[in-house]
Amino acid sequence: MAKRLDKEYVAVMIDVDKDEVVPPLYDVSAMPTLVITDAEGNELAKSVGAPFSDPEGAIKWFDEIGGKINAFSELQTKWDDSKHADAAVGEKYAEAANELGKTSAAIEAYKALIELAGEDKAKAGALHTLVAKMLLDNSDLEGATEHANLADKLLPAEGDARIDADLLRAQILMWSDDAAGARKLCDKHYDNLVKAADERAIDLASTILGTIDSDDEKAVPTKGREMYLKLAEVFAKHERVWELKVYAAYFALSCDQEEAGVKELKEVIEKGKGDWVKIAKDVLERHEKKDAGDDEGSDEGDDEDSDDEDMG
Repeated sequence: MAKRLDKEYVAVMIDVDKDEVVPPLYDVSAMPTLVITDAEGNELAKSVGAPFSDPEGAIKWFDEIGGKINAFSELQTKWDDSKHADAAVGEKYAEAANELGKTSAAIEAYKALIELAGEDKAKAGALHTLVAKMLLDNSDLEGATEHANLADKLLPAEGDARIDADLLRAQILMWSDDAAGARKLCDKHYDNLVKAADERAIDLASTILGTIDSDDEKAVPTKGREMYLKLAEVFAKHERVWELKVYAAYFALSCDQEEAGVKELKEVIEKGKGDWVKIAKDVLERHEKKDAGDDEGSDEGDDEDSDDEDMG
């Protein structure tokens, strides 16, 4: 991989705990963050979180990112030349900006596209949903709420765009401490999505668990166990099935089904694919250390939080 990088890049690792100058220049607030710049330090692309998990994946990512950067530059020129009036170019430009982690540029482009949508309420509503999602991903809850509410007013009552908007609004309501409102939107769609084997059910499951308000410490893992077992069954042939199996096993460890959880984690380790094999190993290792009383951590709850963070 080092040879591949040396062809076009100069790799620099920044310690954000020691360097107080560089991280703020690129709005780095989470680790790992990978930033690609030109020779003058102008940001060309940014990825929050690792965009690859092994050397092969890294080589592929770097092979592709150069083409995306060049394509973005061309689209930016076309978008500017159109004085932000060519919707077809604008959509391609916004998508390319988002892929390169240029969130602000993508949001501004989508806002321009909302204006270009004119009387097409469905189009404008779908664009408001995109903007709301990007703002929420960047922890701008107020901005996300504003655009999500506009989408809610513009979109038709049925259809995929409505479902996407409702699921996003559920997340926003959950983060706004309106668990009841979030749960109402979740319940509106969850069963139908599961029946249709729609992948959005997988992502909705975590939102539902986030709405549970109970003094019973096992309420969330018990419900989570039930939900992820069902999802693993429905999506048995889906590429995300190993993710579902790991979550089901994780919750089993927390709701008096340890034997089943351990067995299921070992199954993922033996037969699984992708990053979830490593995550299953980590969860199992932590569980075994805790079970043996060898954990050097001061708080058992820290281990559970770490497992959940790894799986996120």
